[in-house]
Amino acid sequence: MDYIYNLLGLAAAEEIRLVSFLPGEFNDAIRCKIEKFSLKNILGHMKLSHIPGAVATIPQILPNDCTHDVTQNLGVALRHLRLREKVRRI
Repeated sequence: MDYIYNLLGLAAAEEIRLVSFLPGEFNDAIRCKIEKFSLKNILGHMKLSHIPGAVATIPQILPNDCTHDVTQNLGVALRHLRLREKVRRI
């Protein structure tokens, strides 16, 4: 099943989506959770900028247990950013 995210609510100017990458080894599937947070409650997070390009059939990430194709470069970057033993929020 492909991942489709919900629109931010009326308070969109005060909300942001963050991605929590679940721990894993470099070659493991990239599993993550996409969640909404109030800008008032965010203490710190890493930022990642990405310019969309041609999407490869591989790699895929698994946001909220669904599948989503990503570019080869983004897939490699996410593998390097993911931690082995704890969640990383971006």
